[in-house]
Amino acid sequence: MYKNYRVFFILILFSFLNTEARSKNKVDIEYSIIDSLIYKEKDYDEALRLSKDFLKIYDNDFNRAYVYIVKSLINLIENYSDYDRKPLELFFKYHKNSFNRLRARGTSAELFKEEGDKLREILEKYPDCKLAGFAQYMLAIHYESQINSTLRYLENGEVAAEKAIESYREVFRKYPTAEMPIHENGRRIRIGLKIAPMALLKMGDLYKPYYNTLPGVKDSAKAIEAYQAVIDNYPEDVDHKDRKVAMNAYVSILNMYIKNNMILDTVKVKEICNILINKFPNQGFEFGGGTFGETHPTTYLALAYCETDKEKALKIYEKIMTKYPNNWTGRSGSGAVLKYGDIALGSIKHLFKDPESTINYYRKILNSDLDKNIRGSAQYSIASIYEEDIKDYNQASIEYQKVIENFADVNLSGEYYPLGRGAKESIERIQKKLNEEKKTDIKSP
Repeated sequence: MYKNYRVFFILILFSFLNTEARSKNKVDIEYSIIDSLIYKEKDYDEALRLSKDFLKIYDNDFNRAYVYIVKSLINLIENYSDYDRKPLELFFKYHKNSFNRLRARGTSAELFKEEGDKLREILEKYPDCKLAGFAQYMLAIHYESQINSTLRYLENGEVAAEKAIESYREVFRKYPTAEMPIHENGRRIRIGLKIAPMALLKMGDLYKPYYNTLPGVKDSAKAIEAYQAVIDNYPEDVDHKDRKVAMNAYVSILNMYIKNNMILDTVKVKEICNILINKFPNQGFEFGGGTFGETHPTTYLALAYCETDKEKALKIYEKIMTKYPNNWTGRSGSGAVLKYGDIALGSIKHLFKDPESTINYYRKILNSDLDKNIRGSAQYSIASIYEEDIKDYNQASIEYQKVIENFADVNLSGEYYPLGRGAKESIERIQKKLNEEKKTDIKSP
């Protein structure tokens, strides 16, 4: 009977997968018709009609990639068809060329140049067309991709960086109100977003002293000037994740004054942190494409690092542990993900002059009503201090056992690292060390 049921469910599963495959195949075919009308036949009116019909049927998460493309095509044809659609045709040529180059992977520097040529042609022939602002932005991205490229057609990376900076500047200077006409997730582009603030943020990043190693490009003052232009001119505009671009600019400036948790300018850091705390909601933000965090815990940490008064710093760390015990920061999937509460707890250790004082403070946390994760981390930290700083291995084992008994399921760091496992491994490590010491004592005369 069991086998019959098993066969029955397998048949249902295969039937579902087969239906899903047929459905995807149908979507592929219908989109390929639109694709052909755009890039081969250049029949934009028919492509527009079929694109609208496509969305009526397939506008769902399952077909999200196609939906984004089709919505972009509709927006381009409906709103960017000035100059008898000639700029639009050039843009489609650029876009297809870019897609084909990425798909081919192994390409020549000449193909990169051809992409740039299409964008430059739009700007030279139709500098005031509706697509000009976006063409200028994409040209800047194109130059930026050349900085470290092995297929660079420009003479060197510094030239590429300077061209990218100048092109981003031109977006702000000539097209301050232009909007993104397409959705492209990989480049964080979304229909309707202002282009200029994104260009200014990228320009600031290129000027950052430690963003690249190119001589002649690094300039802190110009980086801050670009970020400040975002703050002054686009206070209410948002990015592709609906975060205020002004907040992103403040965060970028903040990180110019902090390096490896070292405060380079206490006055500036305090000023920016207070702006972030008071002006913006508790929004998440990103660095370098995948590092995430939240403005308030990050800015509170920075404020604590600025403090020379132990008691004031301690109060800030306590605020983080109370309000943000389980908020994460780091690069998702990298294993380098931490909780703000754990960062604060670890930072407290540096405020005390000796291990015993730190342990006494951590024991107060154990008896508090703070989140279980914070208390678990405190217990684990006590055990670690006994093991690594005081070298009292018997007491360390006792403290690690308390972790196993009371906080085994708490995660210390990473996206999954239970304290119970760490404590067991530590006890085994200590026992092995003690056994080795006994053998050495026995062998000694």
